[in-house]
Amino acid sequence: MRILLTGGGTGGHVMPVVAVVKTLNSQLPTPPDYLWVGSYRGLEEKVAAENNIPFTSVLTGKLRRYFSLYNIIDIYKIPLGVIQSFFVVRKFKPDVVFSKGGYVSVPVVIASWLLRRPIITHESDIIPGLANKIIARLAQKIAVSFPSTGQYFDDRKVLVTGNPLRAEILAGDQARAREKFNLLSDKPVILVVGGSQGARKLNEILVEVLPQLLENYQVLHVCGQDNYQLVQTQVKEVGLKQVGYCLQSFLSAPAMGDALALADLVITRAGINTLNEIAAWGKPALIVPIGSAVLGEHQEVNAKYFREAGAAVVLPNSEIKAEHLRKEVNDIFSNDSRRQDLKRKMAKLAHREAAEKLADQIIALARGNKHG
Repeated sequence: MRILLTGGGTGGHVMPVVAVVKTLNSQLPTPPDYLWVGSYRGLEEKVAAENNIPFTSVLTGKLRRYFSLYNIIDIYKIPLGVIQSFFVVRKFKPDVVFSKGGYVSVPVVIASWLLRRPIITHESDIIPGLANKIIARLAQKIAVSFPSTGQYFDDRKVLVTGNPLRAEILAGDQARAREKFNLLSDKPVILVVGGSQGARKLNEILVEVLPQLLENYQVLHVCGQDNYQLVQTQVKEVGLKQVGYCLQSFLSAPAMGDALALADLVITRAGINTLNEIAAWGKPALIVPIGSAVLGEHQEVNAKYFREAGAAVVLPNSEIKAEHLRKEVNDIFSNDSRRQDLKRKMAKLAHREAAEKLADQIIALARGNKHG
């Protein structure tokens, strides 16, 4: 079986591909032949290399919904990317194409459609991105993470799978986490995750309120690789004692699984991958959606969905101050019945079997193509 993979740009478009590939490898008697088509020097190229997946890059233009002079340049890159992709797809001869979205997927999917290759795409967010709205018109199957997302697509093509999560995320262990992060069992653990983008403001507020939080809680703080040195300096400036506080720049999938297993509360931005990982562990969440005009729309919608499901408390980015954060944390822990209710409702949003469901659909499309 030959499977062409495409998608990239951010972790949300990349990590689910890895989860699906590992699931396919475990489900099939012989691992498929893969080719990942992405952007030059994008995150997907690095991740493909780390997972021994053959990779090639094509030109593509970013699809922006706002005015930018780069739109003029990028509009010419897309046709060139389609031509490049055409030759890549024709040479590889995939039985099926799995697209995870992102602007790099558009020329690859167009070329695959022209060559009559079956296409399945997956949308993680509640409101689909522009790339997937285009791709969906050419795909045979459209997998979504949330039932409400189906309204944006042809319902004859839609299937609800949930968002694929890496197996390591689901295999976390509390005891291993306590040893790894040097955290004790005498106080609740708050996991703070800023995400790959937009962590700086959240980091600053957290450092400001840390002395008060550490009186009653332990904090595992994942600040982001670009922010690590700055946060280290800020922590020293407030004279913080390190007992009960663990600062990490980044967590691997196994380490994140352990951290989620241990956490009693997660403070996070509203990236959909992270929210789905939290749901898989049924952890209460305090969500602070990012406030940027470019990224904020998706995050605000994601946060609203989880809040309306009763699974999370949302603190708007414009309102985040140290005192507000401290109050929300204390309110959650001071009302155990409320915290348990948040946990139950968060767990109801989980799709731990998403990677398996998506792998089944990919295999079915590939086999249908061989028989057709």
